[in-house]
Amino acid sequence: TAAPGAGREPAAARTAAIPTIRVATERMDRLLDGIGELILERERLLRAVAPDPGSAAATLFEILGRTIAGLRDDVMQMRLIPFAAIVPRLQRTVRDLSVRLAKPLDLQCAGTDVSLDRSILEEMIDPLEHILRNAIDHGIEAADGRRDRGKPPTGRITIALARQEDRTTLTVSDDGRGMDPAALRRVAVERRFITREAA
Repeated sequence: TAAPGAGREPAAARTAAIPTIRVATERMDRLLDGIGELILERERLLRAVAPDPGSAAATLFEILGRTIAGLRDDVMQMRLIPFAAIVPRLQRTVRDLSVRLAKPLDLQCAGTDVSLDRSILEEMIDPLEHILRNAIDHGIEAADGRRDRGKPPTGRITIALARQEDRTTLTVSDDGRGMDPAALRRVAVERRFITREAA
C-alpha cells in the first residue's frame, strides 16, 4: 500500500513549474490606470482629512502612499520589454530591402537586453524602420561601389542602446558614404518641398 501523499509533488515544486503567466496588455493598462486613480483619490482624501503631522491618521496615509507607490513601480516593471523583442522585425526589414535593392547588408544590434516600456517600444518601430530604409536607400553603396572605395561588399548598420541612469540612448549608424546633399536638394525641388532658389 502506498504511503499517504506518495507520488505527489511537493507544493514548492508545483509552484516552480509555472514561473510566469500571460496577461493581456489591455488588463495591464487598466491596472496602471487604476493605480493612477488610487494616487489621485489618496491626495483628495488627504486634503479632506488634513491629519495633524505625526498623528495616527498621518502615519496611515504615509503607509498607504508607500503601498500604492510600490504597486505602481511593480506594474511599471512588468510593462518593461527588452529591445530584443523588436529586433527580428528590424532584421526582416533589412533583409527584405537587401534583396530588393541587391545590396548585401548586415544589421548588428548591441544592448538588446535594455528594457523599455511597451508603449515606447511600439512607438519606436516605425521611426527605426524609416531610418533603416533611408540608410539603405541613400547611405549604403551597392557592392561594386563599396569595393571601389576599398570597403567590404556587405554594408553594415549598427543599432546600439545604452542605459544611463533614468534615460536610454539609442544610436543608429552605418558604414555607407552618407547622404548626398546635392541629390537631396534636387529631389526636394522636384517634389516641391522647397523652391529652386531656396535649394
